Amino acid sequence: MIFTLFKLPILCLECCLKNMDSLDLLFLSFTSRKLLNLIRRTRTSVIRFGVECDSAGYRTVVTIVRRGGVENGKWTFNLPFSVPGIKKWIKGWEFMRNPNNSIQSYTTVSHIHEELNLGLAYLMYLFKCKTLRVSITGLTTIDNGKLKFLIENFRIAERFEVSAPMHSTFQCDPEIFQSKELVMGGEWITRDILFGLKCSCIFLKNCHILQMKDFEAFIRRWFNSTDTEFRQLAMVVDLPRNRFNLKRQKLMKWDPEMRSRYYPFNETEALDCENGKDCVRNDGLLATVLKKQKMFIFVVWHDRHPDVTGLQIV
Repeated sequence: MIFTLFKLPILCLECCLKNMDSLDLLFLSFTSRKLLNLIRRTRTSVIRFGVECDSAGYRTVVTIVRRGGVENGKWTFNLPFSVPGIKKWIKGWEFMRNPNNSIQSYTTVSHIHEELNLGLAYLMYLFKCKTLRVSITGLTTIDNGKLKFLIENFRIAERFEVSAPMHSTFQCDPEIFQSKELVMGGEWITRDILFGLKCSCIFLKNCHILQMKDFEAFIRRWFNSTDTEFRQLAMVVDLPRNRFNLKRQKLMKWDPEMRSRYYPFNETEALDCENGKDCVRNDGLLATVLKKQKMFIFVVWHDRHPDVTGLQIV
C-alpha cells in the first residue's frame, strides 16, 4: 500500500515531520523543493551540529543533536573509494545508509573539507540551525592550511576544539575565532594573539611562548575593562611556582559568603576554587585566580553561587 504524504492535512503533515529522524528529513529534502521548504518551516528539535575531523584528513563525522543533547543521526564524509552496500547518488554525493541511524558519503573531490563545508551549509539551511561545535582529533599534526580553512569557512558559534598536535608556525587573525569556547594548543599563541581572542572561554594547552607576565597582563586588562561576556582563561604552561604579581587588584582569600567554593568549569567538571585568590571589579564582577599543577586559571563569577550538582570536582 502506498502512503501519500502530501494528502495529509498540513497540521498532521507537520506533526509527522517533527517526529521523523533527522536523516529521514535530510533524504526527504532531496526529493523536491516543496518538501525542502516544508521541512524548513517545520519547527524541528535540532539545536546544534557537532563536527569531528580527523587531523590526517581522511574522514569527518557530523553529528545532528536534538533538544536535550540527544544525538539523532550522523553523516560521515569520506574520501572517494569503492565500498560495498546500498549506495545512491544525490546532489553529487554517493550515499550509503547504515542501520545505526548514520549515513556515509563518498565524493569525487580530494579535499574532504570542501565537501564538509557544502554539507554543513545544507544542514544549517535545512534545519535553520547555526549552533556548531567542531573538534579536530588524531595523533597526526594537522596541516596549517587545512586548519586555517576550517576556521575561516565555518562560523563555529559554540565550541572549537583542537586536540590534535599543531604546528608552532601556524598563524591566523585571532578575530576569526567566533566560538564562545576555544580549546587548542598554545604553541603559536603570543600575547597579542591572546589579547585579540574574543571567545568567552579559552583553554590553551602546551603554551611555549606565553609567560606569567602575559597571564597577569590579561587579568589586569579584564580588570580595567567593561567586558561582561568573558568567563574563563586556562593556560597549561611550565612556569616557576612564583606568586601572582597583581598588587593593584588587591587579591583576597576565599570568603564563602562572597562566592561558592566550586566553579562550573565545563559540562562535566566543577573547579575547586578554595585556594584561589579573588578580586572585585568596580562594576561588582568577582573573579578568581588560581594555579593547579601546571595550569594557570582565571575565572569570572557571573553567578557567585552556581549549581554544580552532578559535576565532578577537580
